[in-house]
Amino acid sequence: MWFIIGILVGALVLGLVWLMKRNNFSLA
Repeated sequence: MWFIIGILVGALVLGLVWLMKRNNFSLA
């Protein structure tokens, strides 16, 4: 069950990073 949660969280993080790069947003 934990590996499923890890995959979901990983996909969410990758999606957020992709959107930030696409929209030229910065975390700084």
